[in-house]
Amino acid sequence: MYSNIYILRHGQTTWNAEKRMQGKSNDIPLSDIGKEQMNTIGKYLQENTNKNFIIVSSPMLRAQQSLKIINSYLNIPEHNIFTLPDLHEMNFGDFEGKTKQEVKNHKFFTQRIEKKWDTPYPNGESYNDVYIRIKNSELKNIYKKTQRKKMHLLCIAHESINRIIPQVLTPEIEENNIAVNNRQANNEIVVIKNNTRNKLKNF
Repeated sequence: MYSNIYILRHGQTTWNAEKRMQGKSNDIPLSDIGKEQMNTIGKYLQENTNKNFIIVSSPMLRAQQSLKIINSYLNIPEHNIFTLPDLHEMNFGDFEGKTKQEVKNHKFFTQRIEKKWDTPYPNGESYNDVYIRIKNSELKNIYKKTQRKKMHLLCIAHESINRIIPQVLTPEIEENNIAVNNRQANNEIVVIKNNTRNKLKNF
């Protein structure tokens, strides 16, 4: 299989810095730090890849801003860039906008210890809900297109979404209960190559 998958989380926002639950209902822009992170990663991709990408992105502002900065280095033509509505961040329901400190003692976190994949946030989504919407999106078809054209796929989305993208495209790599615990900082890239999953960081 020729196509590698590069999975990039958007750059930092002020809410990320505050450890605030930033889901689909809050379209927060990149901070200055976030823009700097994306410039650093864009330069890395420019210098260390053949730039032979098809790009898919979340429609949310922080992802679109990240895409614009990254592509200022890659110069991918518009016909190879896709914004997929179903790559928007997870719906955190009642926790949207709250800090992790504010909600850490909520009974939800105890309830889902054994069933993290299937347990939805209060009035929000579960990881399985996210899996279903991404699986039913155009993502798999776009990935097949990269394989036919001998290109690579660059996904620009959100931490929760980026846990699920490999489960849709390369489910043989790891089980769901492992995937939901994968963390990704705003300045890290997950690379799936030759059926192995690696993380690039400290650019």
